[in-house]
Amino acid sequence: LEPHDRVRPGLGTADLGASHHAREYASNVRKLLDDGQELPSVRTAAAHALGAMCDPAQLERLTELARAAADPMASAEDIAVGVAAVGALGDMHPADLASRLAKLRDKSVRFMLRGAAEHALVQPAKCR
Repeated sequence: LEPHDRVRPGLGTADLGASHHAREYASNVRKLLDDGQELPSVRTAAAHALGAMCDPAQLERLTELARAAADPMASAEDIAVGVAAVGALGDMHPADLASRLAKLRDKSVRFMLRGAAEHALVQPAKCR
């Protein structure tokens, strides 16, 4: 693995607070997600962890990141974080998921992101 392909040693999804829907860790995980100086692998793991926490307070930020990845000028890191955010939204599966992801389903959106949005819409919710 290349250094950018790894999450920092000792920092797995469970360590980010995703285990047992530990919402009390959400603010710390959110800081990792929003830290532009963090490794992309850490930021994507943070997005996945927030989805696993099922914290509705994170829906708006995850939606923003997902939509930002659709920008034709988005960086590879923004796209990776956006795809992870789409997955997290799919895990949470809010009632308005289709409207949150509507712009990502356009034919002009990158195939990877569009596919993630389509999958998120049909995957079963992991949150209650």
